Amino acid sequence: MGLAGFLAVIAISIILLLILIIKVDLHPIISLFVAALFAGLALNMGIEGTIERINIGFGSTVQDIALAIILGSTIAMAIQDTGAAKSIANFFIKLLKGKNLELAPALTAFIISIPVFSDISMILTAPIANVIAKRKRMSMSTVTSYTQLGLNLTHAMVPPTPGILAVTLLLGANLGMMIMWSAIVAFAAFMITWAVTKRWTEKEYIPPRADMSEGIDEAKSDSIDELIVHEKGLPNAFISLLPILIPVVLMSVGSAIQLKSVEGSVVYKFAGIISDKVIALSLGAVSNVIIGYIYKENILRANREIHHNGECRFRSILLNKWVARGVAASLLPLLITGMGGAFSSIIKAAPQIELLKETLGTVMANGTIMAVFIPWLIGVIMMTAVGSMTTAGMTAAAIMAAMGQTAVSPLVTCIAIGAGTMMVDHVNDSGFWTTCQFFNLNVKQGVKYITIINAVSSISGLIVLTVLAAIGII
Repeated sequence: MGLAGFLAVIAISIILLLILIIKVDLHPIISLFVAALFAGLALNMGIEGTIERINIGFGSTVQDIALAIILGSTIAMAIQDTGAAKSIANFFIKLLKGKNLELAPALTAFIISIPVFSDISMILTAPIANVIAKRKRMSMSTVTSYTQLGLNLTHAMVPPTPGILAVTLLLGANLGMMIMWSAIVAFAAFMITWAVTKRWTEKEYIPPRADMSEGIDEAKSDSIDELIVHEKGLPNAFISLLPILIPVVLMSVGSAIQLKSVEGSVVYKFAGIISDKVIALSLGAVSNVIIGYIYKENILRANREIHHNGECRFRSILLNKWVARGVAASLLPLLITGMGGAFSSIIKAAPQIELLKETLGTVMANGTIMAVFIPWLIGVIMMTAVGSMTTAGMTAAAIMAAMGQTAVSPLVTCIAIGAGTMMVDHVNDSGFWTTCQFFNLNVKQGVKYITIINAVSSISGLIVLTVLAAIGII
């Protein structure tokens, strides 16, 4: 089979995956398995060889990211119970002096979604966004656009979110540098998108969800005191951000130290320890336990009012229930990511990948622009087809990994793939429907304020990344 046949098999596999998820309504995990099985058989790997590759890809991917996902989800449970998400939102309301308040839940989501899976971040920030919209009488078209944009950008581009973490490890990019530079590019894309589209999002009024804004009155003025979320005993902003900042700072600083130190030295080894994703996230989770003891009443109240589990002992909540809820919340993204790795493994194992490597390598060797554009475009195509940033990123990474060295670094390639997966977020993405549900949008409004907004950010991110790569900063 030649290159044309190989590309045809990949295209048919993606179409099959799309049909199974959208038309047949088959679960994404099984859909990915079927698509991977079809691709392996069509590429003449045989049934035993195909199953072997699926097992290897699934197992290696889960092995790399399982603990990171579980720890990130556990951190999210604690953030919810301590009231930290509300405190972070209040911090941004004060920082913004009561103006441009769509940025308060948006920047909260941007930060929370770095270690926490996007669906969980949505649960944490949606009530805040609806309350702020009601207090300020802002349209949910504006609030939704930038809240979902904030959480999706860091979900798509910034480790240790599972998909882009797996992409980073697969392509061999430095994790600490990836966190730093992807966050910079993502934030730049966010601000550009906000500046370009804000007036457009304000042309339509969509009310907040009644159940999430019940009992909330419209503020009579732009006074900060009237706009903030009032709740007794909330932690301050710095304490609220600690469980998120600890792992992010450790992974970034540790990787930076390694780049400047001698390999094998004591400093190098110590930096490697503190920048390990599991150790860094574990320390973030430990900080949550300490914070939990300080804000015990908030946690007990949350378990009575939100989780309807008032009989649970306090120590059990911190040491058992948070972990149990984190595992339950992380199971689906973990398995989907693992099966995405299995599908990617089939593509990487195909002998025709060398032909693709030579063809794309020739194109990408022509300069920085094409070397950034190609992985971005592959991310766009994958996201359009499969509707999952995680799956799209993993599949795109598999194709790029087979090509080896290009005109840009693995770091730039990873960020380009992440930006590409922002491009076409539409009805085949479960997150699309979750956002519409939590932010009171119909399908048409969802396309306007999710799909279009994210597309603008994807192109913005591509431009920023290309400029940074072309001038040699990254």
